[in-house]
Amino acid sequence: MAGAQLVVSNLARLSLLGEHLADVNLARANLNGVIAMAVDLARADLTGAILTDAHLSAANLTRADLTGADLTRVDLTGAFLIRADLTGANLFDAFMGGANLTRANLTRVNLTGGYLHEANLTSAFLDYANLDNANLTHAVLSGADLTHAMLTRADLTHAVLSGANLTASILTGANLNSANLTRAILSGADLLCADLAGADLADADLDHASLRGANLVDANLIRADLAGADLAGADLARADLTDGHMIGAILKEADLTGADLTGADLTGADLTRADLVDVLWSGKTIWPDGLAESILARSEEREPGVWHIVGPGSASQGPQSRCRPDDTLALRLYWCRWRR
Repeated sequence: MAGAQLVVSNLARLSLLGEHLADVNLARANLNGVIAMAVDLARADLTGAILTDAHLSAANLTRADLTGADLTRVDLTGAFLIRADLTGANLFDAFMGGANLTRANLTRVNLTGGYLHEANLTSAFLDYANLDNANLTHAVLSGADLTHAMLTRADLTHAVLSGANLTASILTGANLNSANLTRAILSGADLLCADLAGADLADADLDHASLRGANLVDANLIRADLAGADLAGADLARADLTDGHMIGAILKEADLTGADLTGADLTGADLTRADLVDVLWSGKTIWPDGLAESILARSEEREPGVWHIVGPGSASQGPQSRCRPDDTLALRLYWCRWRR
């Protein structure tokens, strides 16, 4: 059947096991519930096709055109979708564990609730994709384009996102625990209450990102760009911010207990009521105006040119430190902790 013309065909619940359907035209065909495990559909035209509840595990869909297809609850476990075009496709609750989607086009797809555990999405295009509540644990998204993607409450535990572009993406409440985000671009991203504990964000761009109430305990933020980022109420305990670019960052009520700020630039940063106990800093650390003297007075030299802050207390920046806590921030932090 390779290369066959089956336009607008009704193949619902048909078994295609053993068929070779490379280059077949199944545009707008009804393939609801079709059984096609390990079937060769390379370069097939499946634009607008109905593939709800279809069984396509281990199928070869390399370079297939699935533009606008309905793949609700489809089983694509271990399937090959290298360079496939899924622009605008509906993949709600799809099973795609271990699927190979290298350089696939998933622009504006609906992957809400999708299961993509250990899926390979290297250099895939996911701009404006909806991945809310998706399971992307251990998935590989190196170099992927996730610009403006929706990832609210998505699970990206141990996911690899090195070099990925997440500009202006929504990651509210997302789980990025132990994820690899080295050199990732998260400029303007919304990471409110996100869990980034133990995540590797070395050299990441978080310029003007919102990280209010985020969990960044033990995170690696060496040389990260956090200029203008909102980290109010964030937990940065033991985070490594060595040589971090934190100009104008908002760290109001943030927990920086035991964090490493050696060489960090905090020019113009807001450290109102931030907890700085046991923070490590160096002669190259640039503190906000008016704080350097008081920080030095609270510090002990650990080694030549390196100090750590001792004793209880938060950063003081004049009259602001005597104000009562921000009620709005307190409510947000309560919500973050409740979500976890």
